[in-house]
Amino acid sequence: MVKLRLKRCGRKQRAIYRIVAIDVRSRRDGRALCKVGLYDPINNQTSLNLPAIFHFIEKGAEPTRTVYNILKKAKIFQELSGFFFNPNPLFLSTNKEAISNATMKISWRVRSWLRMNAGGMLNTCKLDGKWCFQWRMNRAEAYYFFI
Repeated sequence: MVKLRLKRCGRKQRAIYRIVAIDVRSRRDGRALCKVGLYDPINNQTSLNLPAIFHFIEKGAEPTRTVYNILKKAKIFQELSGFFFNPNPLFLSTNKEAISNATMKISWRVRSWLRMNAGGMLNTCKLDGKWCFQWRMNRAEAYYFFI
């Protein structure tokens, strides 16, 4: 399983963190699959590679709580603003108000289906060159809703 987490760089008393996609079994400073961003807590600067982040999240990578807060502060999940995110992000809340607010752009059939099946996992992905929601109930079923 792949996680998006922080990897410490810099010198003593001057920490800088890389945001990396890395296997969960690796050490904190182990070999990363891909560098997807940089976070400097002292100067409060963040640089992110958004296509790489969306690619890894689409493939099932989970950000750690700290990385998730960095991404949320950078408004990465702005297109999904009506959804409630847990510390393990991209799992949909069963709160009916959050579901109805976030699905205003989606047709009434999809809204009624979401109300009946409040569970599962929601990702964003690109399908045929357009951004869409991917709703996954299990590994076999996947539904795509265009934004």
